[in-house]
Amino acid sequence: MAKIIGTVKNGFILEIGQDELAQLLGYYSPSSYDGKYDKGCARKDPEIGDAINIAAMYSHLRELTSASTEIRQLAAKLRASADLIDTLPEPLTAAKCQPDQKPEVVF
Repeated sequence: MAKIIGTVKNGFILEIGQDELAQLLGYYSPSSYDGKYDKGCARKDPEIGDAINIAAMYSHLRELTSASTEIRQLAAKLRASADLIDTLPEPLTAAKCQPDQKPEVVF
């Protein structure tokens, strides 16, 4: 849990654990961002003065959350379409024709 330990002119100073910071950055644990933190930088640990764009992360999560409803609705439509397709007869296997006639499709 992050704890507010002070204020600055336009915000707050937070105390945050390593695991929470890793998760805030989108990783499972501090060891999982080794060599990946700061867009591939070689350093493992964040340093004083590093900026974390929390607003952008929140916006991205908000977009994903709002899209999840649309994705579920789309999945339901796809399932219904697949169910409908499964009920259709197979015209190629049901076609009967003579060499000099147009095929007659039997359903």
